[in-house]
Amino acid sequence: MRKFGVHGSVRSVWILGLFVLILMGTNPTRAGQIVEAGSLNMGSVPKRAVCPALLSGLKRFLGTAAGESLVREVPSFMELTSRSGVEHVYSAYHLLVRALKEHPSAVAQKEIGNLLRSEADKIIEARVRGRMGDEQLLAAVWELEIFEPVSAVSDELNLAKQLAASARSGQAIHFVEETARDLGSFSEPDPVGGPAPSPSVDPAKWTVMVFVNGKNNLEKFGLLNINQMEAVGSSDQLKVAVEFGRLGRGGDGNWRGQRRYVIQKDKDTTKITSPVLQEIPKADMGDWNHLVEFTQWAKQAAPSEKTMLIVWNHGSGWDLQNWPPNYRAATTPLGVSYDDETGNHISTPDLGKALAAIGKVDILAFDACLMQMAEVVYQVMQNVEVMVGSEEVEPGEGYNYRTFLAPIAANPLLGPQEVAGVAVKAYVESYAGGKEQVTQSAVRASAMKPLLALLNEWTRLIMAAKESDVVRAARSRVQSFFVKDNIDLLHFVRLVLEKTKNEGVREKGEALAAFLSQAVFANGTQGNTMANASGLAIYFPRGSYNRAYDDLAWAKDGNWASFLKWFLSSR
Repeated sequence: MRKFGVHGSVRSVWILGLFVLILMGTNPTRAGQIVEAGSLNMGSVPKRAVCPALLSGLKRFLGTAAGESLVREVPSFMELTSRSGVEHVYSAYHLLVRALKEHPSAVAQKEIGNLLRSEADKIIEARVRGRMGDEQLLAAVWELEIFEPVSAVSDELNLAKQLAASARSGQAIHFVEETARDLGSFSEPDPVGGPAPSPSVDPAKWTVMVFVNGKNNLEKFGLLNINQMEAVGSSDQLKVAVEFGRLGRGGDGNWRGQRRYVIQKDKDTTKITSPVLQEIPKADMGDWNHLVEFTQWAKQAAPSEKTMLIVWNHGSGWDLQNWPPNYRAATTPLGVSYDDETGNHISTPDLGKALAAIGKVDILAFDACLMQMAEVVYQVMQNVEVMVGSEEVEPGEGYNYRTFLAPIAANPLLGPQEVAGVAVKAYVESYAGGKEQVTQSAVRASAMKPLLALLNEWTRLIMAAKESDVVRAARSRVQSFFVKDNIDLLHFVRLVLEKTKNEGVREKGEALAAFLSQAVFANGTQGNTMANASGLAIYFPRGSYNRAYDDLAWAKDGNWASFLKWFLSSR
């Protein structure tokens, strides 16, 4: 049997070395104890000591030609590596792995191989080599596809594939399985319980990832919604992965903290019976990095061909006022996932950062108030195919997850637009016959750039024609929502078309209205005050302009902010 030396041509060993470096910090004695025990208990690993080593390696990689290329293609990587927190460093690591997968090149493979060798040399020699054979290491790496990001040495891989069968049991495969599971599961403080299970079956068709931030006055509705999910459960073709955070305000054991589940079917409507796969005593669910870390865990725990991410919590518009206690609305400018324990929330710009780090999701949905706005869709459009949400506030009950998930479980071959349509229909029908005024819609994210271009030209023509009186009349009649500074964009365009005397404004406005009607491909309303809600809201203040709006990509890239300032100054 062929042997491979530590300093030979084999890159596979160096790759595993980096994983060992990540997990074991700088204590060789402790590392040896962990390996000899044949188990990795993440609660005992000093994660703060790990950060400098990994961060150093990542920053060195940025200095290479391949690293510079990746920074150009994935700008958020540089921002992540400039910060020193545990979650930021691991987000950077996962972003690097994803970028290498999406942008493979001989240069990247060579440079990352050099980086791994220099960073892992002593770790391999001192902590691993004397305790397991090279064949076992190679076989374990191949078996778990850890080697996939850097595929530079096919001859060693071919040998490793032949050896894989002999390494399915024993210390080596167990060691690497534990290593792979723990990557991406870092948080502060240490989690209690196991990391995401290592998948051993074919991926499902769909995974619905639900980030349930109940660390506020919506906690009881979180319990309700997760029990609705358990009425359907997961299957081979549909997985439902959940993080539920709560403050312990009553019900179901009154526990406090965050728990993660892959939802299992049951008939108990008052208690969550799905096994707790990971428990985190304290985490900031208002930090976008924690949202990223949850999705990494969920994708590993419940792999699938298509993904839907639902952010469950409060959502907010632009007015600062007191909100009804049983609605999912919040009090600060445009954001979501408000954590009462930390006082933090995920702003709209941070949503863009989160989706860039998470990577492509087929559907992004908000079980929260007021999030179906042009500004929000535009911020995340590069990493989302479809966005689902509400122009209006949502009742505390939010989605009925039983009626939403059941059609997907029955037909998991549904595509993203079809699943989004199911979500819209299930939500609106769940409030049929009631007094709530509700909206829900689905928008193609790819439509946002051409939409902004059309809107830019249309508003330019309005300003050139000096039709502020036409705009004023339309603004006074337009469909608005609980936050009166949010209006329905399509209804506004149609009202301007009724009054304009300028042929250019009319022609471009008709094109804009037609395009909007196609961009919103599913829309539903309930209640007589929502009749003109067409599926996409936009900011249009009645009084003073909020300068925080200028921080949004929509405002920076387009003409809408200038149009608002022109109109408000013309009164």
